[in-house]
Amino acid sequence: MSKKIQVSFSDEQIKLIHQLKGELGNSESEVIRVIVTCWLAEQGFIRSAVKEKIIHGNQVGNNNE
Repeated sequence: MSKKIQVSFSDEQIKLIHQLKGELGNSESEVIRVIVTCWLAEQGFIRSAVKEKIIHGNQVGNNNE
């Protein structure tokens, strides 16, 4: 499932996004998606979410035994 989220960027940010087209994606949307995903990974949010999902999954699995 995908959802559109409207965001605003400064002129300088738009220039940077345009410079990254072709490097991080073929469209502005792809570039922004990659930037956000990289930032989430860098901050540890993705690792934490996966770890929580694994722990929760193991707890559910252990409760069914």
